[in-house]
Amino acid sequence: MTFKLLQEKKLDCLDDSLQKFLPEFSVENPFNEDTITIRQILSHTSGLPREVPCGPSFSSNHKNICPVNTTYVYEKLKSTKLKFSPGTSVGYSNLGYAILAHALFEKFGGRYGSWQQWMLHEILYPLGMTRTVLNNNRFHHNVALSYKTNGILSPPFDWGWSSPSFQMKTSAADLTKLMLAILNPETSFIDEKMTRDMFKPEFIFPDLHTIFSPGWQIRYHNSVRVITKAGTVPGSSAAIILMPEQRFGFVLLATGQEIVPKLAEEISVKISKTFSMNVVSKSLEIRPSSNTGRYIGVYILKNNWSDKVKATISIELFTGRLMLKQDPGYPPYVYLSFITSQLLQIVYPHGLTCEGYALGQDKENIKFKHLDYKGRFKQFTLGSFVFKRSN
Repeated sequence: MTFKLLQEKKLDCLDDSLQKFLPEFSVENPFNEDTITIRQILSHTSGLPREVPCGPSFSSNHKNICPVNTTYVYEKLKSTKLKFSPGTSVGYSNLGYAILAHALFEKFGGRYGSWQQWMLHEILYPLGMTRTVLNNNRFHHNVALSYKTNGILSPPFDWGWSSPSFQMKTSAADLTKLMLAILNPETSFIDEKMTRDMFKPEFIFPDLHTIFSPGWQIRYHNSVRVITKAGTVPGSSAAIILMPEQRFGFVLLATGQEIVPKLAEEISVKISKTFSMNVVSKSLEIRPSSNTGRYIGVYILKNNWSDKVKATISIELFTGRLMLKQDPGYPPYVYLSFITSQLLQIVYPHGLTCEGYALGQDKENIKFKHLDYKGRFKQFTLGSFVFKRSN
């Protein structure tokens, strides 16, 4: 819904402060004077606590887990401290999504009477998602039963004020309709630019493997970009998994709290292997080299100015193409295209922005020098950096 409002120019920018739409919102920031933006809420980098302050009755009554109103929540937040400065880390926050949903509904969807009706008429019904509900008052029949990890039946929950973060019941067929709309933006309610913004990395973990974007988690499996949204509630779990460059995706729903996230990861790894690099890069202009052995190896940054600046680059052969891998670096690879025996050119994989790679830009040249007794290059230059072979 946020990106739909952005495309309709009802929202100016994801970097607008939440207080622009919610002047009464206030929370303690002991770190600095920074305010929370819409983008930070969507990417879970706001610093807000994980759950809504639902009062003493939280989780004691499954028929209304969070029986509070907006006034109560905002009053409680005034004495709540952020967990970290906005934009500096990741902390999953259902509270943030609930606040944003209620704020945007009050600003743009009030004529529908409830945020549920707003979502149904603006998103779900236009996509044909007629077997999806946002409350517990419909489709009690023909619904899969939910089970906790100990095998005990889990009752249906009404999440009250926090329901925008939890309360959607759907079918695999309906979730597939949403997936197809995202994978094919030309036929969707948001265009390709909005889709790119949705998948733009906002926070990269130190392991350089896990990336958060607004609403999604991104990882690279077998050099394929895999974008996932997974979630669990007591007794159920679900995930939607996208591989945009392959125009491929799948959905998983299960009765069982922790089943889907792990299963989604396992399936993603196997499917990405099947796609492999031939599918990912088939339309890239990569000229192969007739003598790849002279380039393959591990290279260390020759650094005379600081002991703190370290980098290792390996050049490998994968499905007939030279690939440059960087440690540390995000993402972990780019391709190398042959120009001359001593000159190769960096070629970015699809979906990688020009800011994404720490060393080297798209179409930048790498110059190799000096062959050793085995006929392998001893070093190469990338911009102002010199890397020497270590093996």
